[in-house]
Amino acid sequence: MTNLEEKLLNIAYGFYPKNIEGLDSSYNRQKEILKLISVSEEAISNEYKKWGDFQNQLSKSFNKEKIIVDRTTFFISQPSFGVQLTEIKNNVSYNIYLSFLIPFYYISKLKYSNGIIIEEDNNPSEIYDTNSKILEDLLTSYFDVVLFPKTLMEVIVPNVSFETIPSGEFTFRNAFFNKKNIII
Repeated sequence: MTNLEEKLLNIAYGFYPKNIEGLDSSYNRQKEILKLISVSEEAISNEYKKWGDFQNQLSKSFNKEKIIVDRTTFFISQPSFGVQLTEIKNNVSYNIYLSFLIPFYYISKLKYSNGIIIEEDNNPSEIYDTNSKILEDLLTSYFDVVLFPKTLMEVIVPNVSFETIPSGEFTFRNAFFNKKNIII
């Protein structure tokens, strides 16, 4: 286990209770979940205007070539800001997630056909296609964040269940960003 992985596990355990099923009636009263709610609400209160400014600049950067939709859900199942940039003509969506809980972001690139994902890349900025590079540069100019390592995205957080995700399947992606990618 790397030093970063160990730190991330400790952070996750601060927001998600261990050894209790996510659908247990007492789950949402656990101190970790209450902390998750509090930190998420604080981030939304303090950072949402800056997130809006980022989205406005994103719209200007792409000159209406793409559809941009705020996908921040305000649910604890997505402890991150989210925005989707879609190229209709190419059937490609970029989903950008900025965590409330850690100073990291990730960008997923989805190719789809008729609303069905046919290819997914969870860190296309590692590929440095033109759109990913613009997104990454713009995001890091507004927020002091770094790209979440792709190798850690699906690491399991042991002994943690959340909502309908059973223990043994809850990952860093679930803990810090979202349950799944969003498509229009």
